[in-house]
Amino acid sequence: RCTGTETSRRLMSSLRLFKYGTKIPRAFQHQHTIVRSFRASAPMFKVADYEGKVGELNEKFAEARMEIADALDAKETVYFNEDAKIALEVSAEVLDSYQELLTAIETDGDEATLKDFKSSWSMRIEQLKQETELLKDHEH
Repeated sequence: RCTGTETSRRLMSSLRLFKYGTKIPRAFQHQHTIVRSFRASAPMFKVADYEGKVGELNEKFAEARMEIADALDAKETVYFNEDAKIALEVSAEVLDSYQELLTAIETDGDEATLKDFKSSWSMRIEQLKQETELLKDHEH
């Protein structure tokens, strides 16, 4: 039988890696569900909101990458323009979601969360932007 402290430790170690392989920022690696904002007048930033939105962003990102790959596979076919259009629309949704979440963290989150989010997502977003530019260059 586990003590409260052992259970707490096990829970914390299981929370260190978030669904889809994204690390949960250190600011959220504790038992509390709410983290105080670094701005005195800003509302509190809820962990559940953050985790859910990062999960949604991860899913959209994976979908966008898949649509881009499909479009690039169809590059020399009559289906390319339609596939490219879908990929560009999904990619635009990802970029919008990323910007919304970034703005929310800047407003309601703390500096550690913002730093961790930027470090884990900035390269992915740049990659997505480059891939969408590649699609735009190949459009017929």
